[in-house]
Amino acid sequence: MTGARALAVVGLAAVAIATLAGCAGHSEAECAQPSISVAPASIAPGGGIAVAVSNALIDCNDTGGGTNTAYSDPVTAALLPADATAPVASLEIPIGEDGNGIARLDTDAGLPEGTYVLEVTAPWEAVPYEFEITVTAG
Repeated sequence: MTGARALAVVGLAAVAIATLAGCAGHSEAECAQPSISVAPASIAPGGGIAVAVSNALIDCNDTGGGTNTAYSDPVTAALLPADATAPVASLEIPIGEDGNGIARLDTDAGLPEGTYVLEVTAPWEAVPYEFEITVTAG
């Protein structure tokens, strides 16, 4: 598998969280902003990285009057070596009707140690988010 830049978090707690654009058509006070969390930030070869998407809503109303509309396109994640552009691993994170999704990006047991970037592309942002991931044996 190939690596990507990613900020990892320790254990099950997300250390890296990217806050994204707010819900369209509603004020910020009415809508929680979409976010992406990645954990952990450091893995062993063959380890996995959890990528979670929260509040990925095109239109939302958290005051109880109306409906929420989630993005239909998935979020994608690709693990890239810090010095290369070809991914060593990738996956799609489907977004549920509630605007949330989670998936685990597994790496190959032969993945070389080093710094990688987890590049996460979201349908609501033109520029991918990058999280640094460290791969160390042991």
